[in-house]
Amino acid sequence: MFSFIRKKNAGSKRRSLFIRMLVSNCLLLLLPIIIWFVFYTQFEHIMKANAERSNLGMLEQMRLNIDSNLKDIEHLSNQMILNPKLRYLLDTQSKNLSERYHLVQFSRDYLKMYSHMTNNFVYDFYIFLDRSDSVIKPNLVTDSHSFYDKYYSFDHLTYEEWRKQMISYHSQAYLPAATLQRNSSLKNDPMKVITFMQSLPVEDTSTIKGSLVVLIDEAKIHEMTRKIESANGSSVYIVDQNHELISSTPGASPLSTSILNEL
Repeated sequence: MFSFIRKKNAGSKRRSLFIRMLVSNCLLLLLPIIIWFVFYTQFEHIMKANAERSNLGMLEQMRLNIDSNLKDIEHLSNQMILNPKLRYLLDTQSKNLSERYHLVQFSRDYLKMYSHMTNNFVYDFYIFLDRSDSVIKPNLVTDSHSFYDKYYSFDHLTYEEWRKQMISYHSQAYLPAATLQRNSSLKNDPMKVITFMQSLPVEDTSTIKGSLVVLIDEAKIHEMTRKIESANGSSVYIVDQNHELISSTPGASPLSTSILNEL
């Protein structure tokens, strides 16, 4: 009787010792895994934070570079629109030969000079004059219909819609990227441009006599955004102060109106 009880207690002690050893060994095995998991979680958090800071830094630098180029365009615009000879051209109908010569002279003496002051964002620029129904650009003077038919036209605008746009009020406005047809170019492949527009004269918001138009090569902007896009497979969107999408990464998902309004 007593011998049986002693044997039973001895077996119970061995099982208890085995369980304690098993638990101890499991803890010894689990401890490195727990330490590794905690370390990995912290390391992942640090890496994500560093990547986010790096991306934000790249994004801010890209924004500053793009803003700098756009500021140069706005500065050039101010130089052109404040030219006193342009004010004269806005008021003339240029029906006779002498008045027509003033257009040629302005294109030759001023617009050609301004073309050497543009940055690489600018593909081209022109000035539309309503009263004379003329378009002037470096080394070119022509009527508006010939210009839209033979030089530059947009896929989404008819001639009448484009001309109406030329006499609508714009104050250093950037229009969303659109496809430009370069009808007179030897390389007449279409290209995407962002259109900068300033109504003329600048101080008049009701009687529009013309417009300055600067065509910005969207590909030049994509060259600047490509680095941050490839860094983390993201898309870059450019939105103006009116929450309108101006440009985005090729193939980027469209933004909803609610998201645009939050930007």
